[in-house]
Amino acid sequence: MRVFLFLLFITHAAWSSADEKISLTAEQIENLGIQLGHCRAIQTVPLLEAPAKVSVPPNNDAIVSAPQAGLVDKIRVSLGEDVKKGQTLATLKSSELLNLELQHLQVINELQLAWAAYK
Repeated sequence: MRVFLFLLFITHAAWSSADEKISLTAEQIENLGIQLGHCRAIQTVPLLEAPAKVSVPPNNDAIVSAPQAGLVDKIRVSLGEDVKKGQTLATLKSSELLNLELQHLQVINELQLAWAAYK
């Protein structure tokens, strides 16, 4: 990742000012983990590392949201896979939801105790 960011910086610097040169010492090259090689053709683009901007026609837009904030725990569909309405796309881990569940269970327990005491 550092190499990619460094190369991106070098490329941007070269385009913005072609007259300036950036020189690196052997120690800097080693510390940054830069490896020199030859250009070669590839068969596929590494999707998880390729920067991109997705443009979706407005009539095909879909907004996916969750009622609670959280972190994605598991993604249940693959890129490009057809999905149906109501299908689970991902599961979330949410501390807010866990707190709400705990409160719900506590209220149920209190209700059961009150009901038992009432009988």
